[in-house]
Amino acid sequence: MNQIKTVIDLIKNEQIEQRSKHGFTEQHDRDEHYEGGLQRASLYALTLDAKYKQRGFEKFESKMQLKLKVERLVIASALLASEIDRLNNMK
Repeated sequence: MNQIKTVIDLIKNEQIEQRSKHGFTEQHDRDEHYEGGLQRASLYALTLDAKYKQRGFEKFESKMQLKLKVERLVIASALLASEIDRLNNMK
């Protein structure tokens, strides 16, 4: 159970960093990523597959290429958590 908490903590901490350090707030996500941008970014982080590249995400994509796989998994998970938050807040 301890390891699950650690994984959840890693994802939550990454999500907090995306919001506080990079300014990707819930409002930003609602205004800017209503067409699947967060999902596509998470898929790119997971796979580094060019078919998931997006205009405006070039800096993000370059950074992902330098990350370890475990770091990319945490980032992708945080992006998906933000997408879930965005969808839940639309209700």
